[in-house]
Amino acid sequence: IVPLAGTQIDSVQSLTTSARDLVRAGRVALAGMVDEVDAYDASGDRLALVEAAGGHIADLKDVVDDVDLGPGSGLIGPLPGVREEFSADYAELVEAVDDASAAVSSLHAFLQADGPYLVLGANNAEMRAGSGMVLSLGEMTIDDGEIDLGDIQPVSELAEFDPVEIDRELEAHY
Repeated sequence: IVPLAGTQIDSVQSLTTSARDLVRAGRVALAGMVDEVDAYDASGDRLALVEAAGGHIADLKDVVDDVDLGPGSGLIGPLPGVREEFSADYAELVEAVDDASAAVSSLHAFLQADGPYLVLGANNAEMRAGSGMVLSLGEMTIDDGEIDLGDIQPVSELAEFDPVEIDRELEAHY
């Protein structure tokens, strides 16, 4: 009976300790990011803000990666179901933290990539295979983390187009 009780106790202790550690780390990371955003001045350094967010997410990821859910076999009563639900929620958390880390890393790389970028505005009603009809465009420039979005203009104003002659059958369809 003692080994069976020990497994139950170890499982409960691991799950509650993990839950406590995850909640604390999440609270610390969120509070840190909120403080960074509250202190951010619009004329400030965007790269520093993104780096700070990345640091908070990295700290959270360290805690998330160290979680031990305890024993998964030999459990009785409601404990197997509780552990299974916790494990599923934990897997979602791992994925969300990994996604946040990748997003911040990508944003940081983007803000460091100085230069001009072509910005295209597509009509999402025309979306097919990830693209749509481009109806507007403009230039965006990034310089040391600063973003300057130039004028966005309709594509129709860029050049004058001569109408294309079509046959009657095609015209009847459109």
